[in-house]
Amino acid sequence: MSNDEVKKILSMSPKKQEAWVKKQEWFDKETFFIDRIDRDIFGVIHGDLDEQVKFELNNFNCFDPNETIQSLVSEKRYKQIKKGDKLSDKEIKSLKEIIKDQNLDDHLALTIMKKEIEINKTKLLLFFTVYGHPLGSGEEYEFEGVFKNDEDAMKYFSKYKGVEFC
Repeated sequence: MSNDEVKKILSMSPKKQEAWVKKQEWFDKETFFIDRIDRDIFGVIHGDLDEQVKFELNNFNCFDPNETIQSLVSEKRYKQIKKGDKLSDKEIKSLKEIIKDQNLDDHLALTIMKKEIEINKTKLLLFFTVYGHPLGSGEEYEFEGVFKNDEDAMKYFSKYKGVEFC
């Protein structure tokens, strides 16, 4: 593959890149996304954590006890919050960490996966996101794009809120 061909692929929209990938002889629709041997976790997209904290606080009294917040603070502090005290910045930061862990446990966060391919000694990185539980309703895959290196991919994924790179 010539440098011009690589530049052309990298300049395509993600939809056109996906079409290009699917036309390659090494692409197998049945196994490409699910083959865990040659894919790496690149990061996780948790979503808007501020919105998730707001949801927890707005629905604080819907669950008695609110196990998420109760696991975060002492019993005395929990009673103060229940009476109307606001969470401190430190408590909000801890709540965000709990939410991230819950999202991972419940398979609600998007996992960013990376596959490396080599075409005529040119390395390209294919990225896709995975959502869902492999044993439950199944995983769903979304092609995200072809990139020259990790840094270019990080720039692309930084548009999402709550993204963490491994």
